[in-house]
Amino acid sequence: MALFEIKIVPSEKESVILAESNFGEATIQVPNVFLEEMINKSEQLRESHKKPDLCNLKEEMINFGIRLFSGIIKGDILTLFNRTIGGSLEGQLDIRLMLGKAKLNAIQWELMHYRKEYIGFRHNFVRHPFVARPANIPQRERKKLRVLAVCVDPLFGESGIHEEHQNLCEILQGYGDSINFTSLYQEEATLDNIKDCLFEGVDIWHFTGHGHFNSKDIIESYLLTWGRSSRDTGLLSIRTLATLAVSQSIGFCYLNACNTARESISKNKITLNETQGDSLVNMAHGLIEAGAPLVVATNHEITIWAATVFSRRFYKSIIKYGNRVDQAVRQGRAELYIDSERGYAGDWSSPVLYGRSQYMGLGLEALEWRESFDLFRVRNVEKPVLHETAPEEDQIIL
Repeated sequence: MALFEIKIVPSEKESVILAESNFGEATIQVPNVFLEEMINKSEQLRESHKKPDLCNLKEEMINFGIRLFSGIIKGDILTLFNRTIGGSLEGQLDIRLMLGKAKLNAIQWELMHYRKEYIGFRHNFVRHPFVARPANIPQRERKKLRVLAVCVDPLFGESGIHEEHQNLCEILQGYGDSINFTSLYQEEATLDNIKDCLFEGVDIWHFTGHGHFNSKDIIESYLLTWGRSSRDTGLLSIRTLATLAVSQSIGFCYLNACNTARESISKNKITLNETQGDSLVNMAHGLIEAGAPLVVATNHEITIWAATVFSRRFYKSIIKYGNRVDQAVRQGRAELYIDSERGYAGDWSSPVLYGRSQYMGLGLEALEWRESFDLFRVRNVEKPVLHETAPEEDQIIL
């Protein structure tokens, strides 16, 4: 696939948009007021995801996507974009979006809409923040990759996390003893146990549960766990995670909890020239700044059904079919969009991929994977459901 890089560098009144591919370079300028408009409109869309039945969310998303694409990919850049697509054997691009201001992450870039389709479905899309600290690439000299899966829900119990945890454990069983797999499920997922595992260093960390976004002090946003015991809750904050990522090797992070990629938006008018709060915008960005090479996180609320389906498609795409992380994210979004009647119209747009390395793997490529034995699949009968699904009012992961 052809690489298409877009760099957005804000100045005082205008932002420079630079595009580059094997087919040339192009530059345009856009007024900052347009980007500020897109930031505020993105926040309005996030609020709409909380009440999707009360608004025409599909139409809002399409209109926003068309407006965003036509305001950024135009003129010489649009010409280069079309030329690069035409020169790609698969007709797909690896789009790498490099943002010169952290607060530009507030824009829902994955919604860009062109020729009656979302860019996030047709092409692989990665947000690449400008960060000086080097990324931690999985260490291939280790005898075994370290994988940590944390699935915990102190609020509603295991009904909303059991299926995803079971799917993840089953697919990782195919690696047998060639990986070091640690699972912390429900009562085992205490704050101390999680920190102990992260202090040892992990190549792949998967978290399923609840996330809380603190708009007043973003660094205190947290993932909800159990505390010192299963009788009290614990708060795994960005501050703690960033410190661990700096001091220890934390590789790929999958944060399947709401708002882990959400940005803080002031109630006042947004201006790109403000410097306050521009260094840290969300949990995913904080981990990237601290050295994590790849982070998949959620941009807004997502239903439990969608979170489970996306996770299953994501890991199956990488482990079973050998796809890269960015390709797996695109396929997961597409599956959510195809089956959107089972969840909410905007579920597919929640997953966001941050990456600072050209390497889009998880370090699993050299390992042999065999599909685990499933008696129900062999006999072609439906597998019984052991746990009831969460009630409908609890389908949003908070």
